[in-house]
Amino acid sequence: MEDMPSPLVRMALFPDLLVKIWPAERVVEGMMVCRTLRPGLFEAPLVKIRANSIVSDVEAASRFLHRFTGTVELQCGESVENPRGVRGRAKRPPTEQLTLPAHEATPFLIEGVPAEFGVQEADEGPRPLNMGSSVMKLVHHAAMRDGGDGGWRGLGSLALRNVEAPPSLLFDLCRWAIPKLPCITTIDLEGNQLPPNTVTALLGSLTKLPNLSTLSLDNCRVGEAGIVHLCVCLPQLTALTDLNLSRSAFRANSNTDDLAYALSRCSRLASLNLSNNHLGTAQWFQQLASALPNMSSLTRLNLASTSEGFGLVAGSLPCCQHLRHLDLSGNAIRAQGAKDLAEWLKQCVCLETLVLSNNLFGEDGTSILMHGIPGIPTTLKSLFLADAGIGPEGAGLLAKVLPTCEGLEVLDVSYNGLGKDGMTLLAKALPRCPRLRVLRVGHAQCGNDAGVPVAEALPACTRLEELDLSSNGFSALGAWKLAWGLPVTLQSLNLTNNVIGDVGARYFAGALPHCNALRDLNLAGTGVGDEGAVYMAEAVPRCLGLKRLNLSNTVIGAHGARLLVSCLERCVFPPELVLEGILHTC
Repeated sequence: MEDMPSPLVRMALFPDLLVKIWPAERVVEGMMVCRTLRPGLFEAPLVKIRANSIVSDVEAASRFLHRFTGTVELQCGESVENPRGVRGRAKRPPTEQLTLPAHEATPFLIEGVPAEFGVQEADEGPRPLNMGSSVMKLVHHAAMRDGGDGGWRGLGSLALRNVEAPPSLLFDLCRWAIPKLPCITTIDLEGNQLPPNTVTALLGSLTKLPNLSTLSLDNCRVGEAGIVHLCVCLPQLTALTDLNLSRSAFRANSNTDDLAYALSRCSRLASLNLSNNHLGTAQWFQQLASALPNMSSLTRLNLASTSEGFGLVAGSLPCCQHLRHLDLSGNAIRAQGAKDLAEWLKQCVCLETLVLSNNLFGEDGTSILMHGIPGIPTTLKSLFLADAGIGPEGAGLLAKVLPTCEGLEVLDVSYNGLGKDGMTLLAKALPRCPRLRVLRVGHAQCGNDAGVPVAEALPACTRLEELDLSSNGFSALGAWKLAWGLPVTLQSLNLTNNVIGDVGARYFAGALPHCNALRDLNLAGTGVGDEGAVYMAEAVPRCLGLKRLNLSNTVIGAHGARLLVSCLERCVFPPELVLEGILHTC
């Protein structure tokens, strides 16, 4: 599709299949115009369609989708991440009930090209519609078209996330439409509350999909009854490689003991996510421990916020020879668990990402853990230890270990009481991490410019792209050292809640035009006032690469705010300017 010529085609499909060409302002009959102006559109091997409004004419949209001869990926809604360290259901943004005039069109995005599905004038006037419900109706109609003979073979991926559709529509989709999608490989229903009858219908339908490789039921609250049905379904999904059961609202008990056995029957499973479920029983982890040796293809395992039971499963983890990603965050792992983990790390051969944030290692656990990390080969690329109870002593041990991880690219030690001594020791190790791209040491409880050693070490970090030093007590002195020592590769800098004041803003304003790679600068809560706003307003138009500047919750007044807003008019590419929380001063 990359060779398709301009201009872009704005298509509005009506029941009479008229295609409107914009900006030519003329109407051409039939769909052949798309072949003429956009050669290869319907023959493209892969077409990604994202719904961003209501599909009001399902019939016309269904006919349109059936014209594609290649694979169609259909997405509606966005994924919502679970808050770090919080167990349970994540808060979802509300989906508004929209009122759409009957003559308006509904835009889709097809590889960046808007294709609009419209309807004719109707006597009943505007109707309240829900985007997710309309897309579900579209999928159901397309799958059951022509009586459902053979199904809709064009759909290869279906993502309906957080759509808040009525239970009846969910049931019809799972019971009748999904079995008519024989070529589908991915189903993502994240954030849709599935009643028991819908779960039963869905799992029964999945067994009729021989090519299904990815299944996400994240935050679908399938419950214990759903897990029972899943245990029967999983062994029949022979092509399944990616399974996400995060936030599924089930507990480890006699009804879920068979889940571990069912997982062991999925011989091709490469990614398993069981995070944010209550699995904290010895029996369940023993079941999982016995199942892991049979999952030889497993590369990603997420057990975040499941229980403090790592010691029970550690004995079998070495059997997962190809494990590359392990997430054990939020499990309150203490010194004993750290000991079991350290023993496993010494035998690891492929690990690339290790997530241990939100645990209770303390100084003792950190000391034990650090003795295991040196055994990791250079495959380790990301290490997350945020809010893990690491103090100055643990920071010193970590500083000794880091040079042995030659391939380390991401390091997160935020929300740990590193103190001044810990920050100093950590800073000395940074130049010996040649591939480090992301460094997060925010909220390190150091204060009084104790983060200055990190700033002084930055010029040696020649590949650093993201730096978080929020809430570390930087003053104007620290801002000066930091501003003139930023690596030329740095793209994102977070200095939130460091009181650098107007003087610090002046230093950054002088350095910004020389930071060609910097895209995001966060100076929220830094005490910058009108004087600092003047300096920033002079510098922003000369920062061609800057895309976002955050000066929220500062003491900027009306004069400074007006200068900042007016400077955007002089920018070739105006950045996003965030000034939240300063209205009380204006």
